[in-house]
Amino acid sequence: MVMSEEGVMRKVGELRLYLDDYEQLIRELLDKSVRSPRIKYFLPLTLALSGRRIGEVLRLAVKDIDFEEHKVTWWIEKKRQAMYLTLPMPSRWFTIAQDYIVLNKITNELFPISRITAWRVVTDVTSELIGVRLSPHDLRHLFAMKALLDTKDYELVRR
Repeated sequence: MVMSEEGVMRKVGELRLYLDDYEQLIRELLDKSVRSPRIKYFLPLTLALSGRRIGEVLRLAVKDIDFEEHKVTWWIEKKRQAMYLTLPMPSRWFTIAQDYIVLNKITNELFPISRITAWRVVTDVTSELIGVRLSPHDLRHLFAMKALLDTKDYELVRR
């Protein structure tokens, strides 16, 4: 399905309205994740701070996290190609990740749940915390929009 130009502009407008909600959501998720490092808060936080797709986040394992360099290696499948991509994450995320791994006795996959369950977790938590039901893909779009506004570098955000 191809979206019309009007549909694209409406979606961009909606996302702009949600940017304040997105920043508030990140603050709330950071606060909740520090207090209670559970999948309910840590999964949406990881999606919001990384801008990665839900499938990429669900594949994330303990071995993919470099706590010293503050980098995460993601398994990316794009246009029928698969590759690894190593990207930095905010240092606060690593502190929460360590607590999450230890308290939940995680040894391999960080988020051992299905895609549907993950989708529900994200929409429920965003609705609970900011009163707006955001999907995992909305978080990806908001991450990109915020990065674009911060950097003004379309090519960097695209890559």
